[in-house]
Amino acid sequence: MRYVVRAGGEADPPGKAGLAHLLEHLIFHGTYDEPEGTIFNKAWDAGAYVNAYTSGNWTTYVLDAPATSFASTATSMLSAVTAPALPFASIDREKGVVSAEDADRPDLMTIFYALDQLLFPSHNGGLTVIGTEESRAAITLDDLQEFHGRHYVPKNSVLIVAGDLSIDDVKAVA
Repeated sequence: MRYVVRAGGEADPPGKAGLAHLLEHLIFHGTYDEPEGTIFNKAWDAGAYVNAYTSGNWTTYVLDAPATSFASTATSMLSAVTAPALPFASIDREKGVVSAEDADRPDLMTIFYALDQLLFPSHNGGLTVIGTEESRAAITLDDLQEFHGRHYVPKNSVLIVAGDLSIDDVKAVA
């Protein structure tokens, strides 16, 4: 299953580069019904794989699960993506995680982002999807909730499911 939101780094508000990527990380901090760690624990226990990534144009949430555990793992993942408990997420801790990603990013990625900005200029002034320490520091809970409310909506999202499932199995989860 892939849940794709048509909003990535290009949708970051001015001065807040890295917001879409930070939100992607925070989505996995849980929902109001399932605390942090539940999504990953359910997936691992079921032999499933969960991940996500943010590009300039979209954010994609990934679930690869056996058909026998699709319903439970997909339900948890979709709940987290569509109704995250952002007020209870560890925003400062996750900003640190993204900063570590930034420090570990290979120079080749920096060249790729520079080329991308040259070919497809954006309003964020060439800042990458990950942003800078300063732009991430400026991101608030209100910014994250507003971004989620504006972009994580059905008209801006697509759910892709493939595998040994019936349409009724997918409808029940969706």
